[in-house]
Amino acid sequence: MQKFSYILIFLLILVSCEEIIDWDYEENPPLLMVVDGKITDQAKAHKIRLTKPVSELNDIPEPITGAEVSILFKQGNDTIENPLTEALDEPGTYLTDSSFQGITYKYYALQIKHEGYEFLAIDNLRESVPFETANIYTQADNGLYNVNFIYGAFANADAAIWYFNLDWSHLPDTVYAPNGTKKARLAFYSLPSIDVNGLFLSGYETVYFPAGTKIILEKYSISESYAEFLRTMLAETDWRGGVFDTYRANTFTNLSDGATGFFGACGYLADTVVVQP
Repeated sequence: MQKFSYILIFLLILVSCEEIIDWDYEENPPLLMVVDGKITDQAKAHKIRLTKPVSELNDIPEPITGAEVSILFKQGNDTIENPLTEALDEPGTYLTDSSFQGITYKYYALQIKHEGYEFLAIDNLRESVPFETANIYTQADNGLYNVNFIYGAFANADAAIWYFNLDWSHLPDTVYAPNGTKKARLAFYSLPSIDVNGLFLSGYETVYFPAGTKIILEKYSISESYAEFLRTMLAETDWRGGVFDTYRANTFTNLSDGATGFFGACGYLADTVVVQP
């Protein structure tokens, strides 16, 4: 009985010592904007796309219009500002002047001002290392050809985005034309890291093409942070190619709080190959 009394007194003490504690915690800032775009060392009009976030993969993102968008870089002690202009026929797409050309190894900042908010992203423009075009396609059992994605020049390449632009529209009408088309564009990524070879395809369908096809192979060399963005993006999605419309919470970004996506600065190289029988 005495033991029970001790237990009862102990419980009463615990109850009397209860105190309501208001925990302080930081909420993630609201996601206001998705940024998708890059500049290169080509002299051309470069595109930056601004949209509102969506919650479902198949939702169509709403373009963000009326933003003030600029690209900044240092030149000596001065900061040079290059304002972008919103495309009249494509709301939410902002263009540099057609003469704008990035410089290798220079850091570039994207500055966005919209409805009282300001967002910033920074990336370094990497040099694009030359690549070999031999053996980039192989003949299939059906007599047609397909891209040789496992070719060593790609699997062992530096971090880059690659595009195969295939065109055999100049060949006779009797030539192979699936779905009535004689063109295709394929994308893949070489994203080397410590634990994987980092070769990612942008789809699972094999595209066949005939001898005589013209292949324009484009390479965009990317920074380590751009590669990290793509790794996390590919890890979070069932990647089939296309525009990144939905961003998960843990996807890497170089945008300041309130925005996601990526602003990239890339070195660019391209070469043309004609498929020989």
